[in-house]
Amino acid sequence: MKVKNIIMSYILFIATIFGIQGQSKVINIESRRNNDKSIDIIYEKSKPGSYTVMIEFTKLENADITAYGGRSFNQKFIGTVDSNRGIVLKLRRRNPEQGISYGYTTSYIRGKYNPKVKKDFVYTLPFKKGTRIKVKDAGNLSTKYFDSELPDNWKSFVFRAKDSDTIVAVRKGLVIEVKDQYKLDTVSHFTSKKNQVLIEHKDGTLAIYKGFSKNGVLVKVGQTVYPQTSLGVFDAKGNKSNDNVLHFNISYLSDIKIDGQIKKKLKDKKSRSTYLNPNFLTDDGVMKLGNKEIYTVEVNEDVIFSEFTRREKKKYKKGDLLIK
Repeated sequence: MKVKNIIMSYILFIATIFGIQGQSKVINIESRRNNDKSIDIIYEKSKPGSYTVMIEFTKLENADITAYGGRSFNQKFIGTVDSNRGIVLKLRRRNPEQGISYGYTTSYIRGKYNPKVKKDFVYTLPFKKGTRIKVKDAGNLSTKYFDSELPDNWKSFVFRAKDSDTIVAVRKGLVIEVKDQYKLDTVSHFTSKKNQVLIEHKDGTLAIYKGFSKNGVLVKVGQTVYPQTSLGVFDAKGNKSNDNVLHFNISYLSDIKIDGQIKKKLKDKKSRSTYLNPNFLTDDGVMKLGNKEIYTVEVNEDVIFSEFTRREKKKYKKGDLLIK
């Protein structure tokens, strides 16, 4: 029974992170015929953040395709949508004397298509300046429980802090998902019922922070956060070391194949994400974190301002841009 519960929790966890299509549709795609007889394939998105959309034509006659924000090949379209609504494709009549005949299927997944990831980006640590923390490399549940292939460049961290109760953002980004309704679970080996915040960065990377107390998240979906913005407070102390514990990693979408993955057994599925081993600013300089090492959080304006607009810099210096 324990293993079965772990399996079900892990499946729910994976579906949450990647935003795999389910009963509740995030993106609705439909066609619209224009006065000039051309056809627009349009979308409407109900949640913030970037999604990769795939459209495959089952029938397409007398049409030339113009793609917006992606690429079209062999009667397929792949591209990123990040606005609330827009056009992904336009079909124009190749022979103006005839109409367009078409049919298509659609699918989507959370994340940017072919993101240009800034692998040398310098992040702040997810705690307030001066906090002393211990970091440990986190294992991977899919390899531990299901004997599956380790995700590309797997890297995930467990941070422990005794003298801080607040988790902060490591980089400017958009809050795209929040969960803070769960009570602390001190019994289960693994549970998907963890309070968490998911943030998308400018380059398409996704940072997930897990370990908040029930109703302890301080940010909202759709909110822009900055380095050192308070995201929330820790769970009540419920572990043997009596530390506050944060689970954290940064990843990006690297596998957009959907149909082939659905039919595979869990242990044979390949991760859709590639994980980063980020560069963090510490009191000893910029570095990659070592397993079981202790660091002190450092912050400077170069890192804080690295992705600020001019307007944001002015507001920050005036004290109008709230980062606390």
